[in-house]
Amino acid sequence: MKSLSIFILAAISALTLSGCMTVNSFKTTYQPMAIQSNLEDVVYLREGQQPSIEVTTNIKNDVYNKVSNGFVLLGYSSFNAPLQSISNVVEQAVSLGATHVLTQSDYTNTEISTHLKKVSDKVTLIKSEQVNSKFHVDSNYGPLENNSSCNRCGDQGVEQLTSSATAYVTRTVPYTVTNRRYDQKAYYFVKSTQKHRFGFKFTDLPLDAAIELERNTGALVSLIYKRSPAFYAGIIPNDIIVRVNQTNIADSQHLLDILSAYPANSKQCVITILRNNREIVISLAI
Repeated sequence: MKSLSIFILAAISALTLSGCMTVNSFKTTYQPMAIQSNLEDVVYLREGQQPSIEVTTNIKNDVYNKVSNGFVLLGYSSFNAPLQSISNVVEQAVSLGATHVLTQSDYTNTEISTHLKKVSDKVTLIKSEQVNSKFHVDSNYGPLENNSSCNRCGDQGVEQLTSSATAYVTRTVPYTVTNRRYDQKAYYFVKSTQKHRFGFKFTDLPLDAAIELERNTGALVSLIYKRSPAFYAGIIPNDIIVRVNQTNIADSQHLLDILSAYPANSKQCVITILRNNREIVISLAI
């Protein structure tokens, strides 16, 4: 993962993006992951502060690392289109109050389309005619009167008049437009100041795991917070919690109820996990 300052990213985007985008797809495709009004103990972007933008090539892995380091995922944007400016990411982050953003762009294909446009060509029209030099009326150019003999035409009183006019001829011509398209993603975060007593997140046992293990009970560990009791005790993602102290765990809601009601003065929690079809007993110092 490469971290760049916002000023460098803005310069890069100015070189890679031709023209001015009228639609900010990072804004129009945004999907919230958290109800911001319900969030507590988080630090939002301050007025005048710029969000930290991190460009990644493995956004799934880096989102996990961000959350495990105490960041709260507000939501994400995802779309396929010609490459948009990093300034569009910043605009959306500022509107959310996000302090950190992970973004990734992967080239997918090039679209070539043919269109028609009208062009105008400038042409000069020449008009030439012989007239009587004594008196001539031309409806296009107005009256012409000359009572003297014509030096160019002799005594016959006939001379050659030449005039020109400018006109524009419109024609339709084809032209080709080439657009390189990218899968573009951005994930928006704020920093949490919450202390995690146990230090892990969990979910219900997925169907494929239940079938493989031939069991319905337990809760799957989905995330471990860095420098938490679970982190130091060695619990890892995909462990299955089957028991807390002497209580067998039915599902994720059951586990949540037990941990939420855990005595505040207790300094230890014994958790039994299932890893590689083997039960392991782990003691958490909380």
